[in-house]
Amino acid sequence: MDKKLSARVASATLLDDRRDSIRALKSMSKKFRREVTEFGLASILELIREENDSECRSLALDSILILIGADDDQDIPCPVARDTALHISQSKDLISLFFNVLDDGNGSHDFIFLSIVNDTALTMQRYKLIP
Repeated sequence: MDKKLSARVASATLLDDRRDSIRALKSMSKKFRREVTEFGLASILELIREENDSECRSLALDSILILIGADDDQDIPCPVARDTALHISQSKDLISLFFNVLDDGNGSHDFIFLSIVNDTALTMQRYKLIP
């Protein structure tokens, strides 16, 4: 299912189809983190990079936030969140992409961006990847 949704995010030509597919990936992100990260992260990041539609971009950013966020209701470590946060923090291209989103003038993206930075740092600190 995730492979199909990821392919749909990547290949959708209609705005409503892109919105629906990224909305579906976002809803699957918490329960199926590993699968969404494995099959969908590249499509989500590409959508952030290429999409001009504010709603699509917000949904994609929310998906990233879910993938790197710590489980508030669980004290169990989430290696997928750790690996995703590490991947994001070590990629100059992704860091540049997120700063470009911050610079796009859309205030709703600013909060999500800052949340991604915060959750990335917290997740990395939780796993002792940073002091």
